[in-house]
Amino acid sequence: MDYNTLFKHITSLSPEHQLLGHLKPVALTYQQHQSFANASEILSAITQLGDVTGWITWPDGVERIESQKSLTADIAMPPLEGELVTSTHHQQDQKYIRLHYRNQRWNLITITLQEQPNPSAANALAEQIQLASREKAQANLCYTRIWQMDEDQGVVSTDAIFTGFAGGEQ
Repeated sequence: MDYNTLFKHITSLSPEHQLLGHLKPVALTYQQHQSFANASEILSAITQLGDVTGWITWPDGVERIESQKSLTADIAMPPLEGELVTSTHHQQDQKYIRLHYRNQRWNLITITLQEQPNPSAANALAEQIQLASREKAQANLCYTRIWQMDEDQGVVSTDAIFTGFAGGEQ
C-alpha cells in the first residue's frame, strides 16, 4: 500500500472512526550535515547555524535555547545531544537539526519535512504533538511525530522531530 492509498483510506472513514484523520502526508529527508572530531569544530558549527531554538544536553545539564544569544558554549564541556530548529518565518524554509555524539565524533544531521498536498509525493505521515517540559513552568516541547509503513508491522511511529516550544514559532 502506498501513502496515497493509505491517506485516501484514512480520510474516507466516518468521523467516529477517523482516529488518524489528523495525519498529514509529508516528504521527509535526513542528511548527515557534518561530522566533527573535536569540540571547537562542533561549537563553531552550532553558532554558524544562525538563530535557532531548541535544547542541548551538556555534561552538566540541559540548556533550553530560545535564541542564538542564549547559547552558552564551553569548549571544556562539549555538547552530547541536541535538537534545534532554525528560526524563519516560512515553515518550508526551516531546518531541523539533530546533534549527537557517538564513537568519539559529533554529528549534525539536517532533517527536512515538507507537507505534501499530493499524498503520492509523500514518504511518511505526520502529526503534531506536545510533550511536557521536565522543568516546571516551562513551555511544552512541540514535535512532529512521523509515521511510516513497515511491511511486517503496518504503519509505525518511526521518529519525532523537534519543531519548537509551545507558544513560540513552529
